[in-house]
Amino acid sequence: MSSPKKNEAKQDYLKRCTDAGVKDGKDKRGAFAACNAVWDSQHNAALTVTVPVELTAMPAVKLADGSEESPRGFLITAKTGKPVQRGYYALAIDMAGIRTEPKMPILRQHEAERVVGFGQAYKDGDNLYIEGEFSRVTKDALEVLQLADEGFPWQASVGIWPDQYKILESEKETETVNGYEVRGPAVIYQKSHVRETSFVALGADPDTAAIALSEDLDHGVETIERSQSMDKEQLKKEHPELFEAITSEAFQLGQTTERGRVVELLEAGADPAATLTAVKEGTGTAEAFKAFYAAEKQKRADGLRELANQATPPQGSEQPAMPSGEETADRKVARMASAMAKEKKIGISEAIHRVLAGDKKLAAEYQALTSR
Repeated sequence: MSSPKKNEAKQDYLKRCTDAGVKDGKDKRGAFAACNAVWDSQHNAALTVTVPVELTAMPAVKLADGSEESPRGFLITAKTGKPVQRGYYALAIDMAGIRTEPKMPILRQHEAERVVGFGQAYKDGDNLYIEGEFSRVTKDALEVLQLADEGFPWQASVGIWPDQYKILESEKETETVNGYEVRGPAVIYQKSHVRETSFVALGADPDTAAIALSEDLDHGVETIERSQSMDKEQLKKEHPELFEAITSEAFQLGQTTERGRVVELLEAGADPAATLTAVKEGTGTAEAFKAFYAAEKQKRADGLRELANQATPPQGSEQPAMPSGEETADRKVARMASAMAKEKKIGISEAIHRVLAGDKKLAAEYQALTSR
């Protein structure tokens, strides 16, 4: 099987390699599977599993001042034991061959300097579990937790790197992996390792080669490639046609990404002024949602102060104070919506809408309070 040439694009290599395999008498699907395996191994490519995240409470720890604190944790479950179809060929990961580190970094958006915490992976049947603890000192850990508490649907991206693989080139070849029969053409990760996991705002890009890891869970998988670096000027000089194609594709992708960001911000239904500012300044959706929440909170506080200033106290008595235990409509809606968002795995805006739709009296009080 031929190897990729220096600076050869993946699609060019796969076409050249597959055509050569067919000329040598191999089945087209089997040749394509073998070429993909060679490319992945030589480009340090990782299989990335995107799954939901469950937040957990850790056992309380005693601090230096004698008080106790309960750290926040998370549990990630990736169903990796079942073979999946990947275009022309099947892919299977031997669970017995997965290697994990005693402690692995948990990052944000796969950026090494954005530490969220640390975790430990372990296996059970077809599932790979990663359990860990949030850092109590990094900015990204605090932001991830705060957004999660507000109902933001974080996902986890788990990277699995192949160390040793086997190729089944024809339909006549079979192998049993994790109790499942795998029929060629197929690639089997006999040995692999989990190196890093990240909290991500969005899962697999719909424009990438995403596939489902199981029939009952909507988990995506994509290939992330790491290759030799080449700066823009070098690429333009040595491969002008490729440079032109990449810049054109990047421009179109940028337009699509920006359009998606703006639509997501508008659909949040937040304060118009805050929304306009986020759109103009190019604010990411995660940061924008925090700003929307802060703006809405300030608006409600201002409304309450204005309501108190306009109220006329009874003659001959002081203005009665609101009982400390009484919960205002906006706080009640926020509490109920936050709980619903966590339970139903939905966005906070959708949760607020459902809470108001289910309680007309509360909706009227909330509307009267927030419209001032």
